[in-house]
Amino acid sequence: MKRKSLLFVWSYVFILSTIFISCKDTDNSVFGDDFDFPALTDANTIRFTVNVTGDWRQLNIVADGGRMVIDWGNGRMQKVEDPSSMAGGVTYRYGNKGSYNVRIWAEELQLIDISGLLISISDLHLGNMPGMKSLVLNSITDTRELNLNTFCPNVESINIGSFADLEHLEVEHCSRLRNIQIYSNPKLTSMELGNHPEVEELYCSYNGFSSFSLKGLPKLRSVDLGYNSALASLELDENNGINALLISGCAFQSVDDVLECCPSLNELSCSGNRLTELDLTKHLSIRELHCDHNRLTRLLVPEGQYFGHLYCHSNQLGEAALKTLFVSLGQVPKPTPEYPRPPQCRISYSDNPGNKESLKEILKEKNWIVDEE
Repeated sequence: MKRKSLLFVWSYVFILSTIFISCKDTDNSVFGDDFDFPALTDANTIRFTVNVTGDWRQLNIVADGGRMVIDWGNGRMQKVEDPSSMAGGVTYRYGNKGSYNVRIWAEELQLIDISGLLISISDLHLGNMPGMKSLVLNSITDTRELNLNTFCPNVESINIGSFADLEHLEVEHCSRLRNIQIYSNPKLTSMELGNHPEVEELYCSYNGFSSFSLKGLPKLRSVDLGYNSALASLELDENNGINALLISGCAFQSVDDVLECCPSLNELSCSGNRLTELDLTKHLSIRELHCDHNRLTRLLVPEGQYFGHLYCHSNQLGEAALKTLFVSLGQVPKPTPEYPRPPQCRISYSDNPGNKESLKEILKEKNWIVDEE
């Protein structure tokens, strides 16, 4: 009996030892899919700090195109074989308030989206991402410089917005860029753009630029540089193919040199600048014009021109200037059985010193629709 008891005790000790050894060999700090990955270093990871201060403690990382590994900064590391299979992105909820230094192995990824809109993210540093095609970074603080040349030279689309402290951005050697969106970075006064043969659209609104170069972009068609409040000059290639130029809310005193380089324009938005004259007589293709809230005393358009919208309210246009403008506008055809829906042409010209009721008759005879502002 004594022997059986002793045997039972030893068996129990053996089982406990086996369980203990098994637990010791299992690394519970690493979870997710099963694959090997290189050691995480500054050179091969995206690094940033997550500041968990409020009730919202969840961080989402959207990614696609390859495997990724995330060190969540609290001793936990997640391996993800296919990030695109996770609806809403890779999600992690922190248990405690505090600051966490996150690292992401992203060498195989083609897309990543990191946003500090819901949870505070700061101090961003990029690592090597040779396969990255689409980069989305939003609402990040304490980051003064980003160099995409070194870390993602093959990127095709960039979306970088709402960086409170970003001052300098380099993309001049990212030769495969097609789409550029850089917005709401109030301290961003310098950006090395360079030559990009494939870029077609450029959206760089609400930044801190005082000048901007659009040279070396032969396929560029649409430009939005609106609400860079200090922007007063543009560098452009002659006879470029830009057909939409949006520069409202800037500080231009003249756009003559800009217009001279853009013979293909069909949309110009230059509201809220400091323009005193605007001569579009050589620009026969313009169909959308927003030049309100300037200081215009003269506005000239091609003879017989049609505009979907011509907004020139809130300027200094006198009676003679308005009459010259109205007489130049094209005669809009009335609906007929053969042509039941002719194009509509709309104009807004209120809040100008020359606004007289008699001038409205000219527009009425030409079948223009007057929008009252």
